[in-house]
Amino acid sequence: MLWWLSFVDSDKSDPPGEQVPGGGGFLGVVIVEATDEVSAVQRAWELKINPGGQVGIIGPIPQDVYGPLVRNRLLTAKEAQAL
Repeated sequence: MLWWLSFVDSDKSDPPGEQVPGGGGFLGVVIVEATDEVSAVQRAWELKINPGGQVGIIGPIPQDVYGPLVRNRLLTAKEAQAL
């Protein structure tokens, strides 16, 4: 299964009512294959694509939702919004 990891630096984020995707402390999105949430975060560290900060996780996501071109790398806000 795939996992969507969204990273933010809360120290750089706008106040909650003013936050927008890609603004403030957004650090990027990572989509990785893993068995569970903990393994997904570990996988991001192994691949050296975890930018730090706090992580929000969505998943599990079926394998056929996201192709190989967007997996296992740090995506920008623009790339993530396009998905």
